[in-house]
Amino acid sequence: MVDSLDQPEAEVFAGHVPLMFGEACIGHLSPAFSAYVLARRSLIALRDGLLWIDPLRPPPELSARWHELAVMCRTDGWLPAWRDEAYAVRHPAHGEPICELERGAFRRFGLKSEAVHVNGISHDGRIWVARRAASKAIDPGRLDNMVGGGIASGEDATSALLRECQEEAGVPLAVARGAHFTERRVSLRREPDGIHHETLHIYDLLLPVDFMPRNLDGEVAGFSLMSPDAVTEALCGGAFTIDAGAVTAACLLRHSGS
Repeated sequence: MVDSLDQPEAEVFAGHVPLMFGEACIGHLSPAFSAYVLARRSLIALRDGLLWIDPLRPPPELSARWHELAVMCRTDGWLPAWRDEAYAVRHPAHGEPICELERGAFRRFGLKSEAVHVNGISHDGRIWVARRAASKAIDPGRLDNMVGGGIASGEDATSALLRECQEEAGVPLAVARGAHFTERRVSLRREPDGIHHETLHIYDLLLPVDFMPRNLDGEVAGFSLMSPDAVTEALCGGAFTIDAGAVTAACLLRHSGS
């Protein structure tokens, strides 16, 4: 019903140039973008055929220098989905942040981000589905989970969940705290603006009988309360975003007892 979230790394990264933070690989750049970045002579150098960032730079300096480079990339048309939101760039070995970077630069540099997805479930088993606003830079107008959003720098999954529940669907804090964690998935694939590489923290949330979602941040065009059959039809028709489709399909399977 949905495209695979876990395409083989060798297939996704093939032909791309690894981005190294010292000895650790933190991203992958297309050959064209790699050449562009190297020509800027800012922050990233070429060593033994690999792109390299000095790991001894203090995090604030690294964040500032990388932001300057990202602004150049945006000016020259490489970053179409600028968000004015900072994500943490994390070390792949221990997960600690090494710096902050504009969210809209993550795909182009092939960096791994994190997000929360919440399946909003009514008392009778129907599912609240959001339609993304037409103004969204990525997947405008497609169906989405009731709540979904990136984990910003300085947040953990729980704090992002509570914030996104309020902003995207007007879920009261006391209700949002009842969200049940179900699983983590890694979503990896090529996109026109780079490589999408994201850890999804997935939750189910049973909603009160009288609950009506209400978007507060302008990122949702509207909500629909859909039966499992209607959701399945929408999934088969490709109406959902790739990540939300996989998250929703897994929710249907969990609650059908399959």
